[in-house]
Amino acid sequence: MSRGYHTLAYDRLGLGKSSHGDAKNEIQSFLELEALAQLTRMVREGSISDSCIKQPSKIVHVGHSLGSAQTYGLTAKYPDLSDGIILTGFSMNASFMGMFISGANFQQARFNKRQESDYSAGYFTSGDIGNNMYLYFAPGHFDMDLLAFAEATKQPSTIGELLTVASMAPLNKFAGPVYIINGDKDIPFCGGDCFATGGTSESIPAAAKAVFPSASAFSAYIQPDTGHGINLHHNATGAYQQIHDFLGTHGL
Repeated sequence: MSRGYHTLAYDRLGLGKSSHGDAKNEIQSFLELEALAQLTRMVREGSISDSCIKQPSKIVHVGHSLGSAQTYGLTAKYPDLSDGIILTGFSMNASFMGMFISGANFQQARFNKRQESDYSAGYFTSGDIGNNMYLYFAPGHFDMDLLAFAEATKQPSTIGELLTVASMAPLNKFAGPVYIINGDKDIPFCGGDCFATGGTSESIPAAAKAVFPSASAFSAYIQPDTGHGINLHHNATGAYQQIHDFLGTHGL
């Protein structure tokens, strides 16, 4: 708010106060993308709320991990719905998903004492706090209380999401500014080292520039001493500063 931004966050389909639909046939990336598109249209029209949210002059989509994949998909299919995109915890390299899935040690959410009981068999969460730490945290660079908080508030994914998340368009003709920011030790999108490119690009996230040929600006930043869960590390405010600076530089 100190920068003058207004934000809207929502529970994606299947989570929280959104409908907990069929985990395989309904809660998939395709339907979630369309829900995001419709919410965006409502915000642009000023029709999402009569009092809380006014019609904005510009909209920037900020996603994290699966949310970044959905933001990518949104702008690939509907490039005019956004004025700029921030993709955190993201790259176009899917070769590390095996590390993520095995490290998660997925269990059915309905058998996890921290989850709501109305999740059906196709909803999964990471097994325990150790799996959570492996997937999202850089050792030595976070507060243990935040790890406990993350474990206590974790949300599930569905089998439908896991089966469709890799269905992103190979090319995105979005014409606005694009910013990717990853922790240097990100597991699911960098395999634990975002600079391990073999000399093919400055970083693994930076290689995504090739799929944004029409972007008015593209930049990728690697936040040091940070895992996949950027928000949960000691230097999270440094990442926020990088994002705000990028938005300011490009008039967003």
